[in-house]
Amino acid sequence: IGRPQKFFDGLKQAGMVVEQAISFPDHHPFHPREIERLKREARRNNALLVTTMKDYMRLSANERQGILPIPATLHLENASKLDTLLRPLIDRS
Repeated sequence: IGRPQKFFDGLKQAGMVVEQAISFPDHHPFHPREIERLKREARRNNALLVTTMKDYMRLSANERQGILPIPATLHLENASKLDTLLRPLIDRS
């Protein structure tokens, strides 16, 4: 997510209590020790470790254990405007 704070704000708006917000650069190559440190921190705070679905999918099956992926959704106020913008690209293919 280009703006991690927006992700954290979305969690709060959904009624979650954000105990600690840790962000990483986009496409960050997570190291297994890093994941384990985050899991330890979550356990220490009796918290649930969450991440974006995008980053969750980049983790190994073992690393995913104990982490909840939060899917991002897109809500358009004017979908027809997006259709108008994309139509030339679709027509070219």
